[in-house]
Amino acid sequence: MIYSPSVIARQFGYVRESTVQNRGLRVEAIQHWSAGQFGDSWCCEFATLVLDICFQGRSPIPRGGLCQDVYDLAKKNGWVTSAPVLDDLFLYVNGMVCMNMVLMLKYSFTIQDRWTR
Repeated sequence: MIYSPSVIARQFGYVRESTVQNRGLRVEAIQHWSAGQFGDSWCCEFATLVLDICFQGRSPIPRGGLCQDVYDLAKKNGWVTSAPVLDDLFLYVNGMVCMNMVLMLKYSFTIQDRWTR
């Protein structure tokens, strides 16, 4: 990894959704970068975009929009830890087995919370 994910992610702090959830010019650019569709939930797409930049196109996690795929890859490769640190990706499963992605910066926050502040 060449760049810190938390440093790269902070450079996108100006990105906001439009008045329509999961839409907006910059949000849609992130969705396109990750081969997603307009209107997709973009938290995982954003995280894989950041990793693509950090690894200069050689991220061990491919660009994409499914947190489940990232989780499965992490389990397969032994990357799962119970003690995430700065710059780790943090996945959690809620009661519906729906996954959200969180970048570990100085504190944990969801991508959605970050962009709606």
